[in-house]
Formats: sequence, structure tokens, C-alpha cells
Amino acid sequence: MTIQNPAGLVIPACLKGGGLILPFRGKHPLIGKRVFLAPQSSVIGEVALGDDVSIWFGVVIRGDIACIEVGRGSNIQDNTVLHVGDEDPCLVGEDVVVGHGAVLHGCRIQDRCTIGMGAVVLNGALIEEEAVVGAGALIPPRMVVPPRALALGQPARIVRELSAEELEQYAVFAPKYVRVAEVYRQSDVFPDM
Repeated sequence: MTIQNPAGLVIPACLKGGGLILPFRGKHPLIGKRVFLAPQSSVIGEVALGDDVSIWFGVVIRGDIACIEVGRGSNIQDNTVLHVGDEDPCLVGEDVVVGHGAVLHGCRIQDRCTIGMGAVVLNGALIEEEAVVGAGALIPPRMVVPPRALALGQPARIVRELSAEELEQYAVFAPKYVRVAEVYRQSDVFPDM
């Protein structure tokens, strides 16, 4: 994923909404178009957020040791933490839903996945396209969750493949969050910063 910043602008320390954007060791976060950063969210260091990404209240995205990328249309919900390992970046694909209070640490999440509330995905794990990690699940280091699979438990195990109907149900959540974030971005609740 590449975030274009054609004007070569340095992003200021705050955006509308009150999210904190901080450089770390000369690495500045790159922020795409129509991104919503909620108050009390923090984006630090080598981070790239694609267009239409929403970062909700209390989220911390800390790209201090390696890079973090969040693809177009993805949402990182309240009180989630994205961090990296010494050798493991944190890469989140497009149209990904990350539920409240999740921890993504040095892992890769491919396009159109859903990570349930309170789930933990650890270093080197790979969640492949359209997979679902259930609420509270623990994905151990280096585990691979195959495409369109459901992973549950602590430690997680693959319980089954998702049906076409279930995939359709999950597919509505990422676009819904893009719309909700736009309402927040356009509201007068947050002052221009």
C-alpha cells in the first residue's frame, strides 16, 4: 500500500476531531484523504493510513520500531492498539473491521477481514482475506487463518469456513463505518484544528 502525499505536506500535530499525530525519530505518519481521527486517538511514527480510514476513540497506533499500514476503508474501533514487533510490521488491508479493544501486534490482516472485539493477534500471524477472528480470540505468533475461515478461542483454532451468506453479512460493516466516520468529520461537534 502506498499513500500519496503529492503536495509533500508535513501533517500538523492535530486534525479535525482531535486525534494526535506525532513523528518519531524523523518518521511522520502519512494520512490519506477523508480520514477520521477521533479525540484521544494517537498515530505515532512510521504509519500510513489509506483513504476513508477511521480511527476511533482511544486508539493507539504506534509505528516506532517498524511500520504500520492501514488500508483504504478500514476502521480501527475504540481502545484498540496497533503495534509492531522487532521484525514484524503491522499491516492491515482494505475494508478491514477491527472491533473495540483489540490488539494487533506485528501481524498481517488481509482485505475484508473482521477482527472481533477484544481479540489479540500476535507477531507474525497472518489473517487471510475475508477471514473472521471471533471476539476475545487469541491468535498466537505465526498462526495462519486461511481465507474465509472463522477462528475462535484462546488459543484460537479454525472452526469452519464462512458461508456466502455470512460473508455478505460481514461485508456491510466496513462501508457502514466509512459513512459513520463521514458524519463525524462533517459534524460541528469537533472544532477545526
